[in-house]
Amino acid sequence: MELTDYDGPIEVSCGSMTFDGRSIALDDYPIFTDDLATYVPANFREEFELERQEGQLDIVFHEIERDDSRIHLLGPVPGDADGSGRYFKEIAFDLVDGEWRLDRWGGCRPMVDIDGFGISELRLDPSNEPTSSTQTLALLVTERACASGRLPEGRAVAPIVFESPGAVDVLVLVEESRGDVDCPGNPSFPLEVELDVPLGDRTIHNIAFEPPVALTWPIPQRSAELSLVVAGDPPSSGTANAFAWTGSHAGTILLEPNAWNDFAGWVQSWSPANEPRTISGFVASCGAGGCEEECEGDACIASNQILGEVCSADYIVTEGFDSTITITYADQTCTINQTLTAIE
Repeated sequence: MELTDYDGPIEVSCGSMTFDGRSIALDDYPIFTDDLATYVPANFREEFELERQEGQLDIVFHEIERDDSRIHLLGPVPGDADGSGRYFKEIAFDLVDGEWRLDRWGGCRPMVDIDGFGISELRLDPSNEPTSSTQTLALLVTERACASGRLPEGRAVAPIVFESPGAVDVLVLVEESRGDVDCPGNPSFPLEVELDVPLGDRTIHNIAFEPPVALTWPIPQRSAELSLVVAGDPPSSGTANAFAWTGSHAGTILLEPNAWNDFAGWVQSWSPANEPRTISGFVASCGAGGCEEECEGDACIASNQILGEVCSADYIVTEGFDSTITITYADQTCTINQTLTAIE
């Protein structure tokens, strides 16, 4: 990697919105006080009512943009921020031919957005405890963008430090990868950043996210992750390889021959993986209507659709360990292998 300086503008993006500066100053925008239902069109009413009944719209929205023909809202979803900041809800309506139409309805996480660079997750180096006299911070940096699991060799890395009496705010930018890349997860690399004065009792933050993520000592152990991986040969024509899981968000996915190249490998993950699950694999016939890429419950696992034996494994939460469950298909059979990896 090539260390470089960056002194250009810093912006934060969330969904379709971009804000100047290192954070979103929502208090600079007026609070939306109208009844949201007034603007929801008929073709979205059912989904809107469901979200409202479930409390998903108990949000203080701010009017990022509002005039006679457009309303653009943003608000933080209640709950604690995690290592990637806070989740926000973005909603926009346009007035067309005298009727309000839905333009945007979704979620986003505010992150620093700089052309040509991506952001990084940061950790304090567990082998180098910072003290009040520390003037060189030892960090472990993980590139957030897809990089085919490679370190940023030959690419620019730009650490930026903002110091104040109460905080040390750090941002590490990594030049974007060139060419086609995939997303298996990236390794961490060490990086030292120099402070103008000793750390003292100031708090260290990663300001790539909103709100900034505090880097604390002792280093808290991250949540366990459960990953599902599919391996083996593509299914034969007229069949589909399938896997299902139980839990609070149960589901089933069918992988048909034409989609195998897109889906083989990592296919599903949960973090925190804090509840038991049963993972099952099987080979299914597609039926007269062909194979569906995704379906739910009984729509996928009707008894007359299952070919061969069902393989299954119980995931039990093991504190301090990630778990990878690999389902390997061959002809009309499947096998399951579980691997535990200690969390660093």
